[in-house]
Amino acid sequence: MGKFDNLAAASNEHRNQNIMLLRQGFNDEKYNTLEDAVNATGFTLKTVTSWAKDGNIPLLDNNGATVVTVTSENSRQINAKNRTKHINDLCAIYYDQQATTVSAYAAKMGYPESTVTNWARLGDVPLISSNGNPIVPLNDTNTPSWYDTEF
Repeated sequence: MGKFDNLAAASNEHRNQNIMLLRQGFNDEKYNTLEDAVNATGFTLKTVTSWAKDGNIPLLDNNGATVVTVTSENSRQINAKNRTKHINDLCAIYYDQQATTVSAYAAKMGYPESTVTNWARLGDVPLISSNGNPIVPLNDTNTPSWYDTEF
């Protein structure tokens, strides 16, 4: 095996590692779209799209279409423990007033706003949306003591 063969093998291994990390981010709900992955990784749209196609990862493009067809083999495999941890973290951060809006939490934790909105709904957390309204209606069990209902 020549010097260039070794370089090619190393490059291919690094590429495969990046594809695995992209899959991991997809399954962890960190990346829903190509844009999410581009923003988080710093790689170009062309590179991330190539990895998604080669790794059979159904990320959404700018038009809301998946870059590969969703099948039972490539659909998102959400780890229930991780999701529960994310929702619990969201609750703690919200009720401690470290982040009370979707955009603030997304920026603080590095997750897309669409994922944060989904977690807020699943956890009945009334994070404030960009239009100033709670994601889920306030009720007796989710209204924090610091929430001013008069504004």
